This record gives sequence, C-alpha cells and structure tokens, in this order.
Amino acid sequence: MGLGVGARHFILALAVIGVVGVIGVVFAQGRFLQLRQLRVAAWTIPAGAADYLLEHHVTGPMFNTYEQGGYLIWRLWPQERVFIDGRGLSETAFADYNRILFNAGSYSDQVAGPREELPNRYGVQVVVMNTMDYVSGALYPLALALANPIGTEWELVYDDSQAVVFLRRPPPGSRVLSNKLGRVLRHRDTECTAYIENSPAYPLCARTLANYWLHNQAWDAARAMLPLYLSHAPHRDPQAERALQELDAGSAPSGIR
Repeated sequence: MGLGVGARHFILALAVIGVVGVIGVVFAQGRFLQLRQLRVAAWTIPAGAADYLLEHHVTGPMFNTYEQGGYLIWRLWPQERVFIDGRGLSETAFADYNRILFNAGSYSDQVAGPREELPNRYGVQVVVMNTMDYVSGALYPLALALANPIGTEWELVYDDSQAVVFLRRPPPGSRVLSNKLGRVLRHRDTECTAYIENSPAYPLCARTLANYWLHNQAWDAARAMLPLYLSHAPHRDPQAERALQELDAGSAPSGIR
C-alpha cells in the first residue's frame, strides 16, 4: 500500500533535515580544524603586524615574505595587496622577490643594487617580513639591510616575535623604534626561539644564528643559540658541539660549517 502525500512530505522533510545536519557537522568540523590549525601556527603568523597596519591605516604598496602572504591577504585585503603569497602565480614576481630578499650579486646587508632598484620600480612603501626560513634555517638578509644605520630611508616601526614592519619615510608623527639594527638582531633570536619552542623538529635557525654570532665574535649570543640547537638536533653535530665546548672553555671558535 502506498504512502499518502502527507507521509511522503514528512519523510522528505526528515531527509532534508538529515542532509543539512550532516553538512552542518562537516562544516563545523572543518571550521574547528581551521581554527585549531590557526592556533597551532599562531607563532608563525604576523597577527600583530597586520593589526599595526590596520590601526595606522597603512595602505602603501607592500613587500612581504612568501610564507606570510596568505595570512596578510586574509587580514588586509582590500586595504593592502601582498607582493607574493603561496600561490606564486607570477614567475617574474617570484624572481624579483628573491632578488629583493637576498640581493644576489650585491651587498647583502645594504639597500643597494637590485634591492634598491626593484622596490623603487614596484613603489614599495612598507615591508612586512619574518627574518628566516624555519625549515632550512636560512636567514633573510633583507631585514638587516633595512635596519642598517647607514640608511635613513627605511625605519622600523613594529617588532614582535613573528614579524618586523619597516616603513619608507614614515609620515610625521609616526612612532619610530630606536636602534633598529639592534632590535632586528634581537628579533631574529626571539623569532627563532619561539619557532623551535613550538616546532622543535626544525631547529636549524638556531644553528645558523649561532654561526652568525660566532663570525661576529658575539660569544654570549652564540652560547645562547648553540644549546638551543643541540638540544633539538635530530642527529649529533660534532662541529656545533665542538664550538660550544670551546666557548665554555673560554676560547674563540671561528664558526661552524
């Protein structure tokens, strides 16, 4: 015997409710996962830098690091457009990005050569960046170049453990952070330490920084980075171990390769 019209409608309604419920659960789970991932990666995202740009209505053309581009799009669009992000759609932009970041063929610690020409071509007025690649441990020399005291065009206006913000010729009345070179040097150690504390499987930034400090004869800074690296290194590193032993013995190691 067939079902009446009312019964069929009731069953259809239950089916629709069930489908909507499943969609709602999937969406909620996906949203929860997104929020959980955002919390897990909080030490890598430039939330404070984005807050600064929004609060101070900074809208000039921006240069940013590749790994932070996606977050900056989410926070700043349409007020700001990023220079690059994880999609990497333009080969030209990616090549120019690397020239600005590393300044190959010119001074690594100065705004000169490609690092001067390309930002001028793009009209860059603000730089938002982390200062290292966390996986390889490579340092991004652009940060030190912008902080180099021989240059007065770029000023450090924001600094936390995730990012630094530089403005080109900040408007009158802007708060400029003093000792920009010293702040950036301390920032690199802080950024690396925060990353290792949250992602201990990737400690190479501490090795790179230890080597930087050894070459610059900043023994206390090197002594702080070496144990941080060695306590998380996946394998023994005899060169780093030897450098720390020499420091503890009062000698001056030349560096680690």
